[in-house]
Formats: sequence, structure tokens, C-alpha cells
Amino acid sequence: LDELDNIMQNVAYSAMSTVSGQLDFFSSNNIKDEYIFSKKSEFSEDLLLKMEKEVVGMYISGHPLDKYKAITDKVNFTKLSDIISEDKSMDFEGKTVTVIGQIGSIKRKMTKNNDEMAFVNLESEFCSLEMLLFPKLYKMYSRLLSLQKVVIATARVSLNDNKPPSLICERLYDANTYEVPEDISLYLKLQRNDSYFINKIKDILKKNKGESCVFAYFADSGKTFRLNGANCNISDKLIAELKELLGEENVKRK
Repeated sequence: LDELDNIMQNVAYSAMSTVSGQLDFFSSNNIKDEYIFSKKSEFSEDLLLKMEKEVVGMYISGHPLDKYKAITDKVNFTKLSDIISEDKSMDFEGKTVTVIGQIGSIKRKMTKNNDEMAFVNLESEFCSLEMLLFPKLYKMYSRLLSLQKVVIATARVSLNDNKPPSLICERLYDANTYEVPEDISLYLKLQRNDSYFINKIKDILKKNKGESCVFAYFADSGKTFRLNGANCNISDKLIAELKELLGEENVKRK
């Protein structure tokens, strides 16, 4: 690409000379029968992918999210494809999820109160999802909104009749500066392995899916077990709900 202008100039000169009949002993020296390319360093991977998307309309050789594998391996992100799946979307209604994606488009809009908000199209390798930033959040995170930027979002899933699922942004992070949170787990103390309380706990955790592990300690046996398939997003609301069920001293995060 760096040599394209020089090549085109050479071809244009050759064509002009041939058409005008001005090709002579001296001018022929200015025309190259073959072009020797100078050595250039390869474009960056990000630029190559950007050019690929502009020319072909899609990513073929890779995807911008590939470079964030070190993060995706450590953080249990919710897949955008799961949220829009007909089989799974209902499970996410009203729940808070953490997702990673590339900004494909941004549509800004003024509210009746003359406040600015934004509709962001968040893209993954296989699909895309609309994410809303209401005025307060838009003011906080507008600096992160640029096309093709990879971001990490904590958002609430919204399902509307006859419309695809969407996300209501609660927090937004630049994937390039994102710090993977330390492993924090939830510990619950029960007097015994009581199916009534276990089922109640699982029902609460299902509404708060996330990446944090949950462990149950049974006082009668002195044993601690991990609740498989019950990873959660630890929040003050979740802690309060579990404390109401089990008691203030029986719910710990560490």
C-alpha cells in the first residue's frame, strides 16, 4: 500500500507516453517494466483487522476480542449470544450481567429534559446487542464511547415484547485498562444440609448470576461444600437478601 501511489504514477506515465506517441530513447528510461518493492514492516494486527472489516464487511482472519483472551479466561463474562438466544434469553430478564464487546455503532439522542443519552451497538464474534446509556451514565462514560473500541460493561438485561433483548448500562470499563477483580467468594453457614434452605439459596443466586463462587458450611458435620452451578454477582442487595434468610452472622464474603 505504501508503494501504491508510485506504482500508479508509473503506470499513468507509461499510458500517457504510449498514447501521445512520445515514447523515445530518453523517456523510456523513466518507465519501469517491473517494480521492486522496498521492505516495509507489517501493519499492526489492530489495523489489519480494521482494514479487513472495511473492505470485506466482516472479520475473517481474527477478531479484536482475541487479544483480550487473558481477561476472558479469568472473568466469567456472559456471552451476548446467550442473552439473545431464544432458549436462554428469558433466564436473563432483569438480571445484571458482565459482558465484553466491541462498539460497532453509537447513536446519541437528546431527552425531553435536553439531556444526552446514547444507544450503543455492542458486538462480539458472532452477534451484537444494543446497550443503552441513560443521561447520568452517559455523562460518566461518554469518553469511552468511540467506534471499534473494546469495552467491558456491567448491565441489566431488558426484555421487551416483539423486540430483541437489550442492555441497560450500569458500569463501563475500557478493556485495555480493565483490572481483573480479585477472586472473592461467598460463604454461607447453615446448621445442617437442609434442602429447604439450599433450594431457597439457589433461587436467590439464580437471580444474581456472576463469576464469584459460593460455599456452604454445615455446622453439624463441620464440612464445607461448593455450590456447583451457583456462581453469583456479589452485591449489597444479594448480601442483604441472604442475611434475611440465614441470619446476619451466617453470610460472609472473602
